[in-house]
Formats: sequence, C-alpha cells, structure tokens
Amino acid sequence: MNNGRSYEDSDYVSTSIAAQMLGFHRNTIVQRIKSGKIKAHRVEREYRIAKSEIQRIKEGRITD
Repeated sequence: MNNGRSYEDSDYVSTSIAAQMLGFHRNTIVQRIKSGKIKAHRVEREYRIAKSEIQRIKEGRITD
C-alpha cells in the first residue's frame, strides 16, 4: 500500500522502481535478488530494496 507517499519519501523502493532507477528490467532485479547479488527485504509477496543498495549498485559494486 502506498499511503499517498512517493518513493522519494521512503528508504526502500519496489523492484519496479529500482529497475527504473538502474535502467534494468524488473525481471533482472528479481533474478539478482534471488541470486544474492542485490540485497532486499521481502514484504508480503514483494521485495523492497534499500536506497543505499541502489546507490551501491550505481557505484558499480555489483557483480554480473
């Protein structure tokens, strides 16, 4: 549930927002979460990724 807040208001983003921020397809984000390359928290049926993790990825600290 969004509660009227944008992703800028939260410390965590969905896989779809993370994909937009990183220029990846959402499925790529999910695959990398499942393989342990991206750290995420499961909230009900969805993953949430910390903005600090997005920054880590943007800085190139992710392996293929």
